[in-house]
Amino acid sequence: MAATAPRAHPFKLDQVRPWAIVAIAAALTVSAVLVELRSMTVEDEVRRHYEEALAVSEVAFEGQRFGAELRALQTRAARSVDAARQSEQANRASRYWLLALVAVTVVLGVLSVLLALRTLKANRALLDRMQQLAREDALTGAVNRRGLNEVVPIEFARAQRSGAPLTLVMIDLDHFKRYNDRRGHPAGDAVL
Repeated sequence: MAATAPRAHPFKLDQVRPWAIVAIAAALTVSAVLVELRSMTVEDEVRRHYEEALAVSEVAFEGQRFGAELRALQTRAARSVDAARQSEQANRASRYWLLALVAVTVVLGVLSVLLALRTLKANRALLDRMQQLAREDALTGAVNRRGLNEVVPIEFARAQRSGAPLTLVMIDLDHFKRYNDRRGHPAGDAVL
């Protein structure tokens, strides 16, 4: 019996995926070889072609469903990639803001420390000046009673250790207040 040419199937090739076309071509080639090798009846040939067509239509249907699922997966993948890019951009922006915040915090911390040190230094200088004014006369720089109470025991101890003589001179100006009040403070300062 002579080989019959395969019949065209009633579906469009652009709707079928390439792997389905390869499968159909392979099936038809195998079919043609089998027809040649066996002497099949026309009825068997028709039934076989019907079954092949049915299988091809099932493959095409599965291919369309697979294509729809593939398109849905591609859409979801594209959305995931977009979301990942947006997340990466947001993370990058967050890192830049965090670095900026850390830099500002460090700068403010350094400035705070410098300001605190400056304030401590100014306070220390003010405290030293107040202690000096508490021990010495502001005009003459002579030690007052409080200063004398601090200095005399130290100097006596030093003189005893070294064996050196120690002299203490005390001057009392009688009626200085009256002179200062009558002549004015500049005259009193000149006397001192």
